[in-house]
Amino acid sequence: MLRYALAFLPLPLAAAEVTDHAGFAVTVPDAPQRVVSLHDWVASVMAAELDVPLAGSSARVTDDGDFYIRSGFELFGLTVDNTPLASVHGQTDPERVASLNPDLIIGNSGDNLQQREQLASIAPVLMMDPENGMPPLEIYRDFADWTGRRDVFDAKLAAFQAQADRMAQGRDLSGCTYLPLLVNGRDGTLTIASDYGGVSLAMDALGAVPAEATALIPDGVARANVSAEIAGSLTAGVLILTHLQSRDETAETTRAEFEQVVPGFLDHLSGQGTVILNLPRERVYPTSFKGAAEVLAALPVGFCG
Repeated sequence: MLRYALAFLPLPLAAAEVTDHAGFAVTVPDAPQRVVSLHDWVASVMAAELDVPLAGSSARVTDDGDFYIRSGFELFGLTVDNTPLASVHGQTDPERVASLNPDLIIGNSGDNLQQREQLASIAPVLMMDPENGMPPLEIYRDFADWTGRRDVFDAKLAAFQAQADRMAQGRDLSGCTYLPLLVNGRDGTLTIASDYGGVSLAMDALGAVPAEATALIPDGVARANVSAEIAGSLTAGVLILTHLQSRDETAETTRAEFEQVVPGFLDHLSGQGTVILNLPRERVYPTSFKGAAEVLAALPVGFCG
């Protein structure tokens, strides 16, 4: 049986009912003071950017046995030394979560839905789903509302939009298409994405639109695996590739994998004028204005010109 001391939790001054991404109506404090994030490179990143008081975060285990808050570390310097360990990715321990005395728990539908009832006996639980097909900006706005940080979010959004407007320099970029694309060397397939965190934040703010290929993605999800045989029909003004630096991957790693699965594909697109970006996934996949600004900075002058 879980043992935790709710008597030591500060009582919220006010509360509101919200509906999370799994459809649960949950009463949460208006300004939670001890938030536990069970999704490192989505919820923990958003929390760090909006100055949400984190009581703990999930983390992953490296090959060396160290704990690592993916993307939270790269973007905002989160470590288990300055942000207590709430769980190991894929191995949520309700006892450890309870020991942190949270007043709000934010989980991930893909990882924590089966444990929701247990977690809800500790504190109010909200389920996020970053792959539900909603635009990343809407998911981020939900998070800001849930955690009482809407004013911070709105200020950061306005500043970021102004930055994007300066980069666009008055150009109408509604004819500029973009496509986040992943390659799967193990099975020889490609993954196309319509919503891809900081990438989508950046490109949408510029006025660009997702490439036609994203019509292949079913409603309610953010990505789809497709056969490499359709590569010849994929076109975009900006193609975004990513690599995981935490796994010692580089831009050349990704390019080599594409060359293995679809030989000549990247050179063909480049020859047609497509701008190809190859960026660290830890920095641009999470939904954050900081990561989105790095996408803007990577775009060459006159892209989609």
